[in-house]
This record gives sequence, C-alpha cells and structure tokens, in this order.
Amino acid sequence: MRWLLLCVASMAFSCLFAQESRICPFSDYGQVINSHNAKGQKEGLWISDWEELTSFRWFHNGQREGLSFAWYDYSNTIDQIEFFHQDSPVLYVGVDEQGHISCIMVCGDNSEFNIMNLDGSLYLPDYKSYCKHYYPNGRVESEGVLVWNRGDEIVFGDQVKCGVWKYYDQEGSITTKKYPLGNMKMNSPEKRLGIYKNEPISDDLTNKPERNNSKASLIPSLKPCRGSSFDFGQVINQYDSLGRKSGLWIESDGDYVLYGWYFEGRKNGIALSLRVSTNTLSWFDYYVNGDLKALIRLCDGRDSNLSFSVGSVLSIHMGIINNDNLVVDQEGTPSVLYNKAYTKYFYPDRQIRSEGILVWDKEGSLLMDSKACGEWKFYDKDGRLTIENY
Repeated sequence: MRWLLLCVASMAFSCLFAQESRICPFSDYGQVINSHNAKGQKEGLWISDWEELTSFRWFHNGQREGLSFAWYDYSNTIDQIEFFHQDSPVLYVGVDEQGHISCIMVCGDNSEFNIMNLDGSLYLPDYKSYCKHYYPNGRVESEGVLVWNRGDEIVFGDQVKCGVWKYYDQEGSITTKKYPLGNMKMNSPEKRLGIYKNEPISDDLTNKPERNNSKASLIPSLKPCRGSSFDFGQVINQYDSLGRKSGLWIESDGDYVLYGWYFEGRKNGIALSLRVSTNTLSWFDYYVNGDLKALIRLCDGRDSNLSFSVGSVLSIHMGIINNDNLVVDQEGTPSVLYNKAYTKYFYPDRQIRSEGILVWDKEGSLLMDSKACGEWKFYDKDGRLTIENY
C-alpha cells in the first residue's frame, strides 16, 4: 500500500510539473520564455495572460529590466509601455482605447518631495516622475510631479501629486494648483479603500490664462539641439568623449518624433516613434547593446489599410541572436545579414496573417531593409495554412 501511495504521489507530482511546463515552455517567437536562472529568479522574457490582457515583461536576476508592455486581446491594441532599469522605472507611456497617447512619465529617484505618515512624520518616497497627460488631439491636459513607492504600480495610479501642477483646457488656457509636500502615506489602508484624498492646498496661483499652443508637447521642440534640456527635466542629445551618441536622444523627422536611449553609440534600451499629427505611436522597440530584443509596429493612421483602427498592432518582431544568418542573393553571392527576428503579422482581429524570419544588414532597418528568409507560414481568415520558402 505504501508503495502504491508513493507511485500515485510521484505520478501526480510529475503531472503537475508536466502541466506547468506545457503552459509556456517556449515562445512561438523563437525564444525561451517564462524561465528562471540558477538561483530561481525570473530571467529573460516573461509572457503572461491577465484576463483580457497579455503582458510582455523582461527580467534580469529577478528584477524588472528593460521593456514591458500589455496587449489588449479584444481590441488588438497596446495598453501601456514601461521601461525599467534594475527594477526602477525609467519611462511610462499610457495609451487610450482609441490608440492615442494619454500619458508620458519620465521617472527617477526621489530626493526632493516628502510624504507624511499617519503619525505626522515625514519620509521620502522612492520615486518621482514628471508626468504629462494628453487630450486625444495631442494637446497637454495636465502636467507636474508625481511621487510613489517601490512596489506601487504606475498603471493603477498609486502616486501622489506634489508641488505645482498645471491644468489646460481644450482652448489652451492654464490653471495652476499647488499640492502640499506633506501628505498621508500612500500605502495606508485608507488610500486603498478609496478614502485617500490628494487635494491641492491652493488653486489658481497665477490666475493668468495662457495659451497652450504647443501641439507637440510630446517633445521639447520640433528641433531639439545637442545638449539641450527638455521639459521632462533631462539633458538630451549628448555625445560621449569619443563622439558617440549617449543617453536619451529626441529627434524630429517630419511628422514623427523619435525617442531613443544609447550607450557607446549603439541603441541600448527602449525607443519610440511618435506621430505628432495623430498623437499616436508608430512603433516601439527594445535593444540591448545594439541587439534587437523586440519591435512592435502599430497603425498610426498613416497606413492605407483602413481595416486597421488607429493603435492596432500590425506586427511583432522578436530578435533572435545566433550565427547562422548567412544568405545567398539572386546572383549566388553569399552575404551575412547581422540581424534576425521572428516576426508575426496580424489581421485587425488579432488573428495571425503570416509568420517567419526576417533578416537585415547591420547598418539597415528592420522595417525598411529586411527580407524574408527560410520557411514562412501564411494564413487566410479561416485559418487555412500555406507555406512558402525564401
């Protein structure tokens, strides 16, 4: 009997872990996901389903490191984009259900604003950010400083306003309000029950209407200069001692504004392309030391395919790092294409339209210079499959 019980327990144990391994042992984007390192800490890309959302998050040694974004299943749109470094937030971009940018927050450590405990003592929250909320047409709705603690979620609004905030109506008139530096502790039970109030201590400080004519408050100016400081409080467009791009760069390209982080001249972090006229994201990507980890292309209103609504996900590209990128051109000449990504294109309802590998040259662009390589799968609207080889 004891032997039988041990066998049953062993089988149950094996089935439990077999079932767990079937959930997400490998991503169909060509890389291992939802894995742990030798210490049992989360490592690499994690993909999780949260009711109507699918989340993509990168980890290193159990800490958030790199890109995070959430994808709405029912509408095929992106909910929010975050960028973390050593478990600390660097950038947050909120997107509304119509695909318009609703909020941008540039984050950093807090050493300025105190919050009041319930016993009246003061303490410093972990983070602060300069935040801008936007109307759907791209004009600024409000802006100011938010503070919050490690463990609080940006997306759930676990922040406290501090200092002077500016509020704009649709015509551009401005009202300013000052919030106290001392307030109730953010993590108090009262706040979680909805009793917490972050009320201003004074209204209409200037009582002076101003015009908010800056359509592109997503950027400091249409032509940011080298070494200039922009209105999120950071210095941008810098070079290192060897003349290579370093840190945050914001550049204008016609109707588009490009945000990108660099280290030693190579992309290293998140990059975003924003279309100013429609206040929408065109694409965003994530690089580590110049190697592509992910690129997500969205419908920004420019695409001729009107079946896609603004903000819909057109394609997801996941970078693959290996050394077999040797291809032969039509003349039979071998060449090495340095970059490679497993790619999926979607129908407007999020069904897969096609999938396969794209390759492109080291100095080229995935979106402009890539070519199909190897086996590609094509699906019609009824899911019927056709395979072609390149």
